[in-house]
Amino acid sequence: QSSKFGYLCAQLEGDAARAISGLVHSVALLRERFGQEFKLVDAHYEALLHIPAPSNNLASLQSFYDNIQIHMRSLVQHLIPMALS
Repeated sequence: QSSKFGYLCAQLEGDAARAISGLVHSVALLRERFGQEFKLVDAHYEALLHIPAPSNNLASLQSFYDNIQIHMRSLVQHLIPMALS
């Protein structure tokens, strides 16, 4: 499945590529550094608290929205299995 994701990443450009570029590296770094789900959840909460406020232009608002979506989706991905265990 990671090879499919790698292929997908290689095919993206522009906004789509930027939207996932940080995510790929962040997840790998967090898993390597922490390895514990609750620490990953804490890191995403912390990142949400420190997302800079957007300015009054479309690019800034889109970046703000994308950052929130990245962290919220990751939280859902980690919290659902934790709640079921």
